[in-house]
Amino acid sequence: LEDGRRQLRARADRPQAFAELAAPAIDVVLGRTLESAGKVVWEERRKVERENHLETAGLLRNTTHGESLPAVFFQPKERQGATVIWLSALGKAGLRDGEGRLHPWTQNLLDDGATVVGVDLFRQGEFLADEKPLPQTRRVKNPREAAAYTFGYNHAVFAQRVHDVLTIVQFLKTQKSPSEKIVLAGLDGAGHWAAAVRSVCGKVVQKYAIDTGGFRFGAVENIHDPDFLPGGAKYLDLPGFLLLGDAQPLWLAGESAQTQEWLRRRYAKADAEDDLTFPEPSEASATAASDWILKELGDLNEETPQAPQN
Repeated sequence: LEDGRRQLRARADRPQAFAELAAPAIDVVLGRTLESAGKVVWEERRKVERENHLETAGLLRNTTHGESLPAVFFQPKERQGATVIWLSALGKAGLRDGEGRLHPWTQNLLDDGATVVGVDLFRQGEFLADEKPLPQTRRVKNPREAAAYTFGYNHAVFAQRVHDVLTIVQFLKTQKSPSEKIVLAGLDGAGHWAAAVRSVCGKVVQKYAIDTGGFRFGAVENIHDPDFLPGGAKYLDLPGFLLLGDAQPLWLAGESAQTQEWLRRRYAKADAEDDLTFPEPSEASATAASDWILKELGDLNEETPQAPQN
């Protein structure tokens, strides 16, 4: 086991060699890539016109996999061509404060012309009804405490949440007037999902703002923890997922010095060192991430994404 870890760490210094070994395995671990995300259509349920934006809520229906995803789109009246998917441990409710007002960073993105998407991933928000946030995952009826009985036949909740994010990306990419610029942000307990999505998303998402909070699959001790992922720790744990992503502009907080060094080498190989940002811990906030996103977007593309369509 330790010999295998040494070989993986050695390959981490050689991005292509690491990808050749780990990428096919991570595809299996997650169980879905963007290529297999399926066909997605929009079912509108509510549309409300606000003072400076349009709020549209409904379901993203993945007809290929038989899945539905509650989502909300906040679209500025003067749209400028970028869509930001903002993931939160609270689901789409994470775009608002406790009094129902949009967070300042959400409003800042809207004010600069970006559409912001919030979503309830599997067993978040509307999936829970009156339940509290999911403490443990469901299990099959076999009384033995063995992961194989549940996860040998079912995707882990973590993987299902990754699938859900791929559904959103697929929709934005394939609707009648697709978004020209897609940004994925995962903070406040959602960074590990964004990191996993990045490993199988190719170049469709152009920019990422991620705070992993130092999450490691190897530290998950309960097989019924929502963050349990069979095989997740095998390929350098979450840093391995980060190493597999394309060298797209990345704002990354919460990671170790070792992970940062691996990523610097990865980006240097792609001649993209300037696209990598590691904020200081004291500066790693949702506001800082949104500021970075707006700076990266610069003069947004004048081609505007349309409201969700079938």
